Amino acid sequence: MPIYDKPPLTINEQVALLRERGLIIQREKQARELLATVGYYRFSGYWSPLLVGQEREKFIDGSTFESIYERYQFDSSMRQITLYAVNHVEVAFRASLSYFISHSLASGLWLSNSSNFRNKKNHARLIESITKSLYYSNDDFAIHYKQKYSSFTPVPPAWISLQLASLGDLVRIFEDLKINSPKSSIAERYKIDRFVLSSWLKSIRILRNKSAHHSPIWNRNYRKQPQWPLSLAGNKNEAWVSSWELPKDDAEGALYRQNRKTESPFQGITLYAQLCCALHLIDCINPNNTFRERITRLHKRFDRKLWIEAGFTLGWEKEPLWSLYH
Repeated sequence: MPIYDKPPLTINEQVALLRERGLIIQREKQARELLATVGYYRFSGYWSPLLVGQEREKFIDGSTFESIYERYQFDSSMRQITLYAVNHVEVAFRASLSYFISHSLASGLWLSNSSNFRNKKNHARLIESITKSLYYSNDDFAIHYKQKYSSFTPVPPAWISLQLASLGDLVRIFEDLKINSPKSSIAERYKIDRFVLSSWLKSIRILRNKSAHHSPIWNRNYRKQPQWPLSLAGNKNEAWVSSWELPKDDAEGALYRQNRKTESPFQGITLYAQLCCALHLIDCINPNNTFRERITRLHKRFDRKLWIEAGFTLGWEKEPLWSLYH
């Protein structure tokens, strides 16, 4: 295995290297400032669609630093909008999980009972995580519980404990819980079944983590694919999309494959599919949300090629789910 022995480069050396590889840099001062503030390695994620050759170290003829910066701006704007939606989904799901399961089991202490869960190891890790979070938390509700009730049980009732759980913990609770009726009740709020909801939450969790940690989200293949919701797709009264696939043989499909460097037109692992799921969920939570409008405004600012790179289908803005007048 080769040893990584590349030396650190100065900003001027980084600019020279990019030019040597064929990148057109018209505003060198701006390029140096961006490389200094964003970082060469992070910025490289935004020029990967423009690389060619066996070693992928040469830029496509005509590639400009300005087009890379536009991708960076598009991705940053999309992350901010995505977090708006995902945060709404997470808060609502947290509340539903506490309410429906607590009432179904007639107790708020169901979380500490391992017999309620299928995966004992996951449950043990969850309890350890919540107990630790409670110990270190300075939130008013945590301080109040520790002062008044911690001698009763180290694991608070669900409406307190779940405030200390991550979105990943919430998804595992939903999956591992043995009793299915409260899970179905939660899913009914979103007009989908519990299996589809579980699939969507897994996808949204990854999207949330990438967004929160400032990782690129626009042009990646997500390893968790949201399940296609037959209940929505087959119901003419519901606002949904006709597909999140592009035709294999038309010009739009060819442009998609060219810009995403893949032969597969399937969209289930792209950002577009994740955002379709997030929009449907947030519509069920708050019909007056502004997620759709924010995406629409962003659409007017950036080139169509960037939306194709993110997996958006031709005419997506006219789909019932995305139309402002559905």
